[in-house]
Amino acid sequence: MRRLLILLVISTISYCSSAFAQSTLPAPVQVNGSAGQFRMDFDISASCPGGTTSAPGMATLCGNSNTVTLSVNGASAFVLQPGQPGPTGPIGPQGPAGATGATGANGAQGPAGPIGATGLAGATGPKGPAGPAGAIGPHGPAGPAGANGPQGPAGIAGPAGAIGPQGSVGAIGPTGPTGATGAQGPAGAIGPRGPAGHTGAIGPQGSGGEMGPSGPVGPQGPIGPAGAQGPPGVVAAPIDYALVTHAGLASAGSQSWPMPSTTSELFGDIVRVQVDLTNASQVRVYAQIGNTYGPSGSNIFCEYSLDGGNTWNQLTKASAASATGAQLSVWAPVPSAAQQDVLVRAVSSDGNYGDVDIEAVHMQVR
Repeated sequence: MRRLLILLVISTISYCSSAFAQSTLPAPVQVNGSAGQFRMDFDISASCPGGTTSAPGMATLCGNSNTVTLSVNGASAFVLQPGQPGPTGPIGPQGPAGATGATGANGAQGPAGPIGATGLAGATGPKGPAGPAGAIGPHGPAGPAGANGPQGPAGIAGPAGAIGPQGSVGAIGPTGPTGATGAQGPAGAIGPRGPAGHTGAIGPQGSGGEMGPSGPVGPQGPIGPAGAQGPPGVVAAPIDYALVTHAGLASAGSQSWPMPSTTSELFGDIVRVQVDLTNASQVRVYAQIGNTYGPSGSNIFCEYSLDGGNTWNQLTKASAASATGAQLSVWAPVPSAAQQDVLVRAVSSDGNYGDVDIEAVHMQVR
């Protein structure tokens, strides 16, 4: 039973001779306590049965959904609950400063610091007054001669004397040896062929005579004796075309180049010449190799082109690039396709990308 009428509670409390209050109400309501005091315990977990409002002239105290309500004389019930703390008030003024505490005892003395540097010497005090002169004593014997004193410093040098007259010219020495002869310069490139001379004027044609009638064909005569062998012909000197030249054939004048293994134009650049091979029959290549040469099998040769350098074909046999000095290929026939005005270039092959000193490359034609 959670709804109680205060009047009923008051009327049912009895006082025993032992001054102990106790309840005659059914559970779970219990009222007990000592004399002048009582305590009431009842269940408030469910809602108040019959509502929380009391009848007129009555008061209702009820447990209602974990709260305790009170209704007096039929007025609406209000919840009994502890008061909530009000808002925090403003901070009060600062109190006066407390009295200064007593001075603490002195701490133990610390260790002595290091000795400071010695101060500067004080100034010399003033000279005291001279004492009175003593009496002159008897003349003593002459002492021995003192040692010679050290030599004094050298005096300041006197002014320089005047310059004397110039001496006579010495004899001319012997003539030095003649210097070594300088290295011979390279042969100049062959100049272009000069233009052909003008054809002479054709002389006037003589007047033609009247043609006579054709005679009958005569019988064939006997074969005449063979003529004498003519003198041997003169072999013309080969024509030389310089593709690479240098000032001197010494190693200091070499043009080093890392020769590739594939067929490549010398120095990775354009090394070419235009040549008319119309009347040529044989061709070869000459190369001058310096102190640094290529591996075994490395070589230099010439190629020709008929389409301005788009495609190339081999023209000469190869000269070695694997030894120092002058290297010559054999004479080879000029290919029939090359017997015309062609573009020629110098190439190499079968290097190992090591430096090769190439001092000169020439193509010779005959």
